[in-house]
Amino acid sequence: MEKTAKIWSDFSDRLLHFISSKIPNTEDAHDIRQEVFVKIHTQLDKLKNDAKLEAWVYQISRHVIADYYRRHYKATQDTNPALEVMADTSEQNLAYQQYAYCCLEPFIRELPEKYQQVILLTHQGHKQAEIAHQLNTSLSNVKMRFQRAKDMLKKDFISCCGYHLDAHGKLTGEQDCQRECKH
Repeated sequence: MEKTAKIWSDFSDRLLHFISSKIPNTEDAHDIRQEVFVKIHTQLDKLKNDAKLEAWVYQISRHVIADYYRRHYKATQDTNPALEVMADTSEQNLAYQQYAYCCLEPFIRELPEKYQQVILLTHQGHKQAEIAHQLNTSLSNVKMRFQRAKDMLKKDFISCCGYHLDAHGKLTGEQDCQRECKH
């Protein structure tokens, strides 16, 4: 409890600022900060190296923000029609999940049609074998198109939004979008 209080003292204001830069609603930002500190408190025993505390705290924050957007858009039925396709797991590709609703759809519309089709059909729940049959092409071709589409989208996020690739090829970083997004 004492360590959590110290973390609150050290990070509370900075985290609220960080969260508020990602979440436009002030009340939601405060709720998310609270949720972050609950996770910090309950998972503090998982932190093995105190020197990595700050990175760990911000990692938890990014995960909670991503969860917020997933919940928010599922609840309003206003999901982005490819957002879930881009994430391998709930903890990967956070750059796609955070604010992707702003740029992802325009980026998908800019893809060549054969790549657009694969991304959108995958999101609609079609298996890749079904997509291959529907598009009258091979399964390996569908898999290749899907991977190339993801690679093109990564390049778009890197050039427009200020993300970069981590050692595992996943987008990471803070959004610094060059587009005028309409939220």
